[in-house]
Amino acid sequence: MSLPGPNEPPPAVGGNGHRQTVEALRRSEELVRRILEAVPAGVVRISQTGAILHANVVAQSILGLAFDEIGNLYVADFRHKTFWEDGSECQVEDYPVSKCLATGQPQPAITLGVMRPDGEISWAIYTALPVFDPETGRPDGAVVTFPEITERKRAEKVLLNLAAAVSAEAGASFFNSLVEHVARSLEADYACVGELLDQPPGRVRTIAVWADGRIVENFEYDLANTPCAEVVGRGLTSHDQAVARKFPRHERLARMDCEGYVGCPMFDAARHPLGLMNVLYRQPIKNLKAAECMLQIFAASAASELQRQRDRAERARLFAEVAAARDRLQLLSKRLVEVQEAERRRLARELHDEIGQELTALRLNLERADSLPAEATRVSIREARARVNQLLKLAREMSLDLRPTMLDDLGLLPALIWQVDRFTQNSHVPVRFLHQDVEGRRFPPEIETAAYRIIQEALTNVVRHARADEATIRLWVNADRLCLQVEDRGVGFDVETASRSGRSSGLSGMQERAALLGGQLAIDSAPGKGTQLTAELPLLERPPAQP
Repeated sequence: MSLPGPNEPPPAVGGNGHRQTVEALRRSEELVRRILEAVPAGVVRISQTGAILHANVVAQSILGLAFDEIGNLYVADFRHKTFWEDGSECQVEDYPVSKCLATGQPQPAITLGVMRPDGEISWAIYTALPVFDPETGRPDGAVVTFPEITERKRAEKVLLNLAAAVSAEAGASFFNSLVEHVARSLEADYACVGELLDQPPGRVRTIAVWADGRIVENFEYDLANTPCAEVVGRGLTSHDQAVARKFPRHERLARMDCEGYVGCPMFDAARHPLGLMNVLYRQPIKNLKAAECMLQIFAASAASELQRQRDRAERARLFAEVAAARDRLQLLSKRLVEVQEAERRRLARELHDEIGQELTALRLNLERADSLPAEATRVSIREARARVNQLLKLAREMSLDLRPTMLDDLGLLPALIWQVDRFTQNSHVPVRFLHQDVEGRRFPPEIETAAYRIIQEALTNVVRHARADEATIRLWVNADRLCLQVEDRGVGFDVETASRSGRSSGLSGMQERAALLGGQLAIDSAPGKGTQLTAELPLLERPPAQP
């Protein structure tokens, strides 16, 4: 059933029951009319013949006509010019309501601009829904709703002009141009873009500030007790018409007795706060709605540029880290080759000087045995046996230096106990070995090898460089990590200098071993204060053995 116009009387019916029905209908229609007036969008009811039956106050404001004028119109003779977003004129037959009346189907939302009698263009998003007679089920007209977006369209136009003006600029120049354009476009006395310095936000560092017709020097301020705190906390645009005592002051800014404030937060793609944009006015704001709308669009543009700058800085940092890692890898590879060659020379020297000499002497003993008397032969054989034992010992020592078999056979703890005893005998440096929760346990082979080699290299450094008179080893399990520590009270060294020089293949090797297993190694040392090396290796679960 259609709503009657404001000047149309309700239908006449007889009888008390009919009068009650009419009164109920009147009240119902009055309630519907009040609801339509409260809707923050234009709402127009149109009959099946195209006559405009009702238009709420918002619709009258958007179209620039009183209802007395609208009520005398039909859609077919609507006299206002209507435009598509590209500026071309929209014909009556293309109106959403015209299509809705013709097809009886809902029409999707489209953006149209209507020229008002005063020459201004009001932009809105129009949607048309068909209405059906509840008794017959036949089409009975349509309802058109259209929220206004005029201020948004104006802000978009301003933003396009801004983009054209600052497209060739970047960094500080972009933000300086932005705040100047914002201040001039919104007729504000002060405009500012600020970046949040911490999470949760506590301080703001300005990126660009426009005040009293010029760019001024940036500064920092606390969010607390300012309108900015509300902006960031709520994530919404906020405003205040009396903020003279609220807004942060700075000695480089001229005193501003402000009467108006609008602030808008800036977010990244994940809706994390990046910063905020503020404008202040010495006089009350003339069009607060327009200022809020335009500032939201400006803030979105500033957030995009700020995020781009952060992304560029992050990429530059990552590239620098990759380049540094590549340089370290090249240096490490070079040192690895040098270490390999040095190890080969050591093995060749031991094979030639020790094992080679023993084998030569053994051969002479055996050659002489055939030509010597029986007693001398027995002496020569005893010497040969002693040389064979010495050869076995040398071969065993070389094998243990390369990799102790007990590490594979018995595990990490027995191998380390043997290594500590051997180190003490050879170096005469006493070592305290403290361990907890590792006795009788086996760990993944790669973990045991890395832990053994790190401790072996650390003890080697104690002898070569630390000149310490004792050392301490600690080994324990912490949750899902195997932890080890080697400490001495030797001469110490500057860790940063040693790392930059790249000359210490031992330090780099230990760090690489830990990193390859997803662990970490920390070195705490300083000249004259000894050295403490701590490594944490994650205990990765090994897959179950296949039957």
